[in-house]
Amino acid sequence: TPVRIGIYAMLANMLLNVVFVLPLYLIFNIGHVGLALATAVSAYLNAYLLFRGLRRLGVYRQEPGWARRLLSFGGANAAMVAALVGGLSVWTGWQEWFWWQRGWRLAVLCILGLAVYGASLRIMGIKFSEFRSNH
Repeated sequence: TPVRIGIYAMLANMLLNVVFVLPLYLIFNIGHVGLALATAVSAYLNAYLLFRGLRRLGVYRQEPGWARRLLSFGGANAAMVAALVGGLSVWTGWQEWFWWQRGWRLAVLCILGLAVYGASLRIMGIKFSEFRSNH
């Protein structure tokens, strides 16, 4: 079943590539964004179909505390987005910079995003040890 669902997601990705890339390229000249969008949508489709299958089989049982955990992750994501958008608003003119100037600024933004995300999770009570597998 997971392989079949993966094939469905792959087919959806190929179809969505055409659906998203052509209009975005022809209208806005940003067809490459359509590739990322198609990949993201098909990944969500894959996750949803797998989740639905686990629920139907009774394998997945929701444990208490998931709403709080989901809010914590959402809050950490929002904090990271705010930090990244703030960093991008400070550093403008990316097109005029040399490749190495763009590269180190991008690295700084990635480290900033990671640090803000991690700190936000800790502030909201998520422990990094919870990410380790119990197996």
